[in-house]
Amino acid sequence: SLWSHYLHQVGLIYVQEMAASLSVQMLGIQEWDYALDMCAAPWGKSVQIADRLTDWFLISNEIDQWRKKALESNLHRCGIFNVWIINQDWCIIWDKFPETFDKVLVDAPCSWEWIQYKSDKKVRQRDEKKSKKLSDLQIQLLISWLKSLKVWGELVYSTCTTNVLENEYVISEVLKECWDKIELLEIPLKEKSDWIITWRWNEILSPENAKKVARLWSHVQKTWG
Repeated sequence: SLWSHYLHQVGLIYVQEMAASLSVQMLGIQEWDYALDMCAAPWGKSVQIADRLTDWFLISNEIDQWRKKALESNLHRCGIFNVWIINQDWCIIWDKFPETFDKVLVDAPCSWEWIQYKSDKKVRQRDEKKSKKLSDLQIQLLISWLKSLKVWGELVYSTCTTNVLENEYVISEVLKECWDKIELLEIPLKEKSDWIITWRWNEILSPENAKKVARLWSHVQKTWG
């Protein structure tokens, strides 16, 4: 395993799964950006962002204290020092940083269905009530996080799950709530699968908006979800 290679262990190289690394690439960080990683632990995406910010520093937020310690340890191991780690409530952080950031990454808490690439255990344990609860949280948090963006700032929302409730449905509800304040931009990926437009016979995303999102399936793209 590359993760156990000594170069990775001492922080001289960093190994990250392809789907997980795409969200930072799509964010298009520039070296002078004010950037926020909202759900930063365990560390991978924060390492990518901080490495691009040669003229500034990254704010990484992690609400869980144990995961925050893992974040601190791994950033130190990789020699990343231009990161300010904070421990703030997801729903109120915008109140401390209103219209502050050029770029915000929201790798949201989700049901972790990506693991079905390794095992079908998660598929057999799929819980719609849990997904709906997480979806409601994601909508609430995403609307809050949008308030931390500067005018014309950009936010990438990603999950490592595959059900529609935690993906297209969240985007749809946020667009309805903030229709006069945000614009959905297209994710420029060639290797992405078809989007989901309807759920239980109801249209959740217009065909135009649905084309802009990126969906990765483990059995198609050979990545995590």
